[in-house]
Amino acid sequence: LKTLRLTSFDNSQALLEAINERGLASSLEELDLSGSSLDEQFLPLFEANAKVYGKLKRLVVRDTRLDEKALAALKKLGPEVIGEPGDRSLPQYRYVVGME
Repeated sequence: LKTLRLTSFDNSQALLEAINERGLASSLEELDLSGSSLDEQFLPLFEANAKVYGKLKRLVVRDTRLDEKALAALKKLGPEVIGEPGDRSLPQYRYVVGME
């Protein structure tokens, strides 16, 4: 597993706490948390678990509410951070339904 996309979620705290408690696969290079309710209030959850996120090559946080200061703080953890400062509006959730 090299890429894990956990996108379009609203409960950022629950997701980050689960990741922090269980960790990430050692082979994981990219974690995509785009299209979510992430904002600067969740920085302490990233910073307290820098070892978990610091092993990544890329952390993708497109279409979130993270501001420039928060993005800069995430970059200090180690991975390349891909995303632009958010516009503070609600995220645009995407739902995918499939059938075989």
